[in-house]
Amino acid sequence: MRALPAVEVRHELSACSMAAAPGVFLLVGDLIGFSMPTAVDVALWLGVLTLVLCT
Repeated sequence: MRALPAVEVRHELSACSMAAAPGVFLLVGDLIGFSMPTAVDVALWLGVLTLVLCT
């Protein structure tokens, strides 16, 4: 097994955090009081944006 360079670790962590953005938005939107359809729509678009940026 080889040690991973710090650059690779940072890259993977940033990709994982981007993938969590829609779920985090749903949680924050619920805490703020957004209506569920609005929160789901925004979370879906955040998911699309995440997929575009990760490819």
